Amino acid sequence: MNQFRLSGLIALLALAGAGTSSCLTPPDYPVEPTISFNNVKLNRILPTNGNTIEQDELVFTLDFQDGDGDLGLDPNDLLVPPFTIKTGGHNNTGFDKNIFIQVFKKVNGRFVKYVTPLQPQGSQDTTFPRLDGSIDGKPAPLRGSMTYKLPPLLLDSGVGYNTNDEVRYEISILDRAMHVSNVITTSSVVLGK
Repeated sequence: MNQFRLSGLIALLALAGAGTSSCLTPPDYPVEPTISFNNVKLNRILPTNGNTIEQDELVFTLDFQDGDGDLGLDPNDLLVPPFTIKTGGHNNTGFDKNIFIQVFKKVNGRFVKYVTPLQPQGSQDTTFPRLDGSIDGKPAPLRGSMTYKLPPLLLDSGVGYNTNDEVRYEISILDRAMHVSNVITTSSVVLGK
């Protein structure tokens, strides 16, 4: 008799749990992506194999959410408009990029946009892969973190960055419906340290 009651109680709890989980509603995020700064990490790359120039590699982690889960691009997306258009869009670099990164360098105590002939505005912009937010083929909200590694920064090469330069970045993302996220600012890092 006790075993029957225990089995009945377990069945009742399982049924209640299943009923509760089916009543959960998906999060109500806006269709425009939202990002927040999570972390920046500086990796030092020392000279090797005859290379005498030190490099720093910056790795960013961003948290994101998107109401309809249409983040990222895959190779097939890049074959159809508007992603085939190479002018216009953010930084006038076309629509095949979906993460926009602008460096700011500290000069005389304040951060200023760092643009040079070797590093024009938009040169750090890139593409992150498609993140699947669909459930049974229907759009669904996405939430998570993404990590992006910038190409190594050459230090003390006579062009670009020097040891002890302090930099930070402004970053935004674009979804497949051309909704632009908010812009976040990373914490600053001192290069060569």
